[in-house]
Amino acid sequence: METKQNYALHTVALSALFLLGDALIDIPLPSADDKTFLCFLASVVITVILFLISYYISGLVFSLKKHPKIYKASATVVSLFILSAAAVTLARFVKFAKAVILPDVNIFALAALFLTVLLFLIFAKEKTLLKYSLLSFIIAAVIIIFFFILSLSDLTPQNIFIFNVPGLNQLLKGTYPYILRIALPVCILPFYLRGVLEGKYKKEMLIGVSGGCGLSALVLLNSVMLFGAELAGKFDYPYSAAISTISVGYLFSRMDGFSYFLGFACALVRIGVCITTVKSLFKKS
Repeated sequence: METKQNYALHTVALSALFLLGDALIDIPLPSADDKTFLCFLASVVITVILFLISYYISGLVFSLKKHPKIYKASATVVSLFILSAAAVTLARFVKFAKAVILPDVNIFALAALFLTVLLFLIFAKEKTLLKYSLLSFIIAAVIIIFFFILSLSDLTPQNIFIFNVPGLNQLLKGTYPYILRIALPVCILPFYLRGVLEGKYKKEMLIGVSGGCGLSALVLLNSVMLFGAELAGKFDYPYSAAISTISVGYLFSRMDGFSYFLGFACALVRIGVCITTVKSLFKKS
């Protein structure tokens, strides 16, 4: 890692895209109802808490380097969790690409194409992923905010109104899927912070996680306030369906293509971070 250049903004961008990850592809989930947005907000609080807990745990893990055998065992357990998150993201994106982007292309060919691009990022200098993240984040943020603004006239705020206050069990049941999809993977970021960024940019990473939560909220609201939570949950890819309803003149009558870039960029960053983090865990001091 180059220490002279400041990667603060890059870290914000990378963290935000990592959080978006594959979540923007298919949220809200099939269990969506009028409590969905409240459950999502609850998962945001849990995401921040888990990030802080994971930051502490990552410090403990890296401090074990003076005990090589214990550290190696701990790093292996952490790596299995990280690689499983990467595998889930890869599978979900390839399924999305097969269903929506390139339905006539063999699914294994799609996976190979994605992995080829990913390998370039992984084996390039570590700053390459950070620079890619910054550029992609700017584009992603503009796309998400732009389409939300374009959709405003068609959105129905009542779709997120809560008419019956949910009990604790109902809230936990609705929040659980978003914890799995958003909160748990964020536990990987502190290990990237310590292993790749040498412990720098903790504040920036937390800002990025918060920014990613904000963009995820816009993605969720765009679908839920347009279709209603229950109908949005029935779509395989609600956000793609939501922005496909937008047209800008005759030249831009199908806008869902922008969701393809978002899915690709975010999945690439999340998996890239996962693989780079695992490499850093077993890097010689």
